[in-house]
Amino acid sequence: MATSKLLRKLAARGYLEVIQPWADQPAWYRATAPGLRAIGLDWPEIPFPPEYEDLEARLRHDQQFKSHNHLINQVRLLLARGGAGAPAHTWKGERAIELALPPREKGLRRPHKADGILHLKEDGAWSITAKDGTILDTVEMKAGQLTGVEVECTLKSDYRLSEILPDLLAHHDYVWYFCLTPAIKQAVADVRRDALKTDNERRRVRILLLEDNLPCL
Repeated sequence: MATSKLLRKLAARGYLEVIQPWADQPAWYRATAPGLRAIGLDWPEIPFPPEYEDLEARLRHDQQFKSHNHLINQVRLLLARGGAGAPAHTWKGERAIELALPPREKGLRRPHKADGILHLKEDGAWSITAKDGTILDTVEMKAGQLTGVEVECTLKSDYRLSEILPDLLAHHDYVWYFCLTPAIKQAVADVRRDALKTDNERRRVRILLLEDNLPCL
C-alpha cells in the first residue's frame, strides 16, 4: 500500500502514467518523459499499447494470459532480494541493453537480447543437483562477471533455442533461464545438452522453474 501511495503521488506530478484495464488485477505504471528526465535518463517514453489486443497480450496476467512484462518484473524483484541464490549485483534492463547493441540495420545480425543482465558485485555460486537432490557439482561465480537472465514464457522450437543459447553464452559468463512450465524447462535442458559443445559451456547455463521460485504465480 505504501508503494501504491508513492506511485500515485508521482503520477499526480506527471512523472508516471497509470492504467488498470482489469479491475481484478493491480494497476500498471510507466515512466513518462518528465519522469525519465527527473531521474537523469534521456530515454524516450514508451506509451501503453493503444490497441486492446496488444494491451491484453503484453500486460494481462491471470489463469488465461501470462504477461512477459509482469514475469520479468517479478524475477527482477526476486533477484534483487537475493532469491534463487543471486549474489549482490546491479541490474541492466532491456532498454539499457538495447541502447548498447548495434543499430538495427537490414542484413545485420545483432546479438540476442537477454531480458536482463546481472553485473555481479560479489562472488556467488549455485549447485547442480540430481533429481533426488544429490549435489553433483557447484558452479562458482566471480564479482565482475555477467549473468544473462531469460524469462521463458513460450515453448520455442529446438532450432530457435539452439540459435539463442550459444549466442547468449558468447556475450555472458552465465545464463539463467526462468521457465514458466516444466515442458519449457525440459526443452531448454534438451537444447543445452544437444546444442552446446562442451560440458564447461553446459554448466554455465542454469535452468529454473518459475513456480519453484515464485509460488504466487
